Formats: sequence, C-alpha cells, structure tokens
Amino acid sequence: MSNMVFVPVSYVDAKKFSCENHLYLDTFPAGHVFSLGFTKRLHLVGVITWGRPTNQHYDDGYTLQGYRLATDHSVRNMGSMLIARSLRIIQLLGYKRAISYVKCGYRGHQVRACGFFLERSNVIARDGSRLQLFTHYFLRENQ
Repeated sequence: MSNMVFVPVSYVDAKKFSCENHLYLDTFPAGHVFSLGFTKRLHLVGVITWGRPTNQHYDDGYTLQGYRLATDHSVRNMGSMLIARSLRIIQLLGYKRAISYVKCGYRGHQVRACGFFLERSNVIARDGSRLQLFTHYFLRENQ
C-alpha cells in the first residue's frame, strides 16, 4: 500500500481522466471546486471531483456535490477510499453537507459505505434519466 497515495488533481487532468474512465457520463459540469486522485506507482488510477451543486435549491454555499467518480478498476474499493478521503477534506473546508446523484439501477454501495443516505429517489435529470439523491451531513465537533 506504500506505493499508493492520494494526490490533488487539476481540473484539466480530472476532466480528461473522468471522460475516459467514467462508466456512462462523458460530459463535465461547470462549478468545479476540487479534485482528488489516487495513484498507484505514480500512475493515476482514480479521480473524484467535487463542485457547486447543479440544482439551485442545494447551492447554499455550505453544500458540495460529487460530480464524478471515475476509476480504472485496478484497486479494490478505490471508489470508497476516494469518497471517504474527500469527505474529510470537504469537512475541513467548512462545508456542512455533501450530495451525490447516482443513476437509478445502481445501488449506491460506495456512497452508502461512506455515510450517505438516500434522500430522494426517481429524480428526473435534464436528459430525462432517473437518478437517486444521496446526502451526507457533517456533525459539528462539539455535538
């Protein structure tokens, strides 16, 4: 595991990797805040990108949306590791909530394993596809 590390990834590199490796999405929304990558022997094998929510209702300044999680499937549980590490970063940045949309038909195991819960199902996207909205709330340290 010593040859595997988390690294910051630029918007351009995250977009390129995500467009090449994401299962079904090849576009990339505007509003990027940060991207986190996972390297194995100095080769990028996974990227998660976060940004401002695409839905205006959730764009309150305290919420980030997971835009893309893309991996090359070379490391087991890499998606969950990327989500968990990025959630720690999001909390340290002062955000109070993280949201992620998952395509209906996918169970959302990775986001559920990291503390997200299903808030709404059958959300209609702009392209007409059905999505599930998962939410993760951060608790304050003094609670």
